[in-house]
Amino acid sequence: MGKIVTATGDLLDAAIQQAEKMTVRGQEIQRIGRDLAIENMEKLDENPKLERVVLVGGYR
Repeated sequence: MGKIVTATGDLLDAAIQQAEKMTVRGQEIQRIGRDLAIENMEKLDENPKLERVVLVGGYR
């Protein structure tokens, strides 16, 4: 019974660690996206002709 409890605890610990890594990665992706959006908005403010360019780099 002790081995089952230990194995379950190990699995839960590994799952929590993986979830924490995913959370950190998600936050990094969100920060990068926010920074890119800010950068693109600043470019639009500097050059109104760029309004025709979609923020992700495509065209309308």
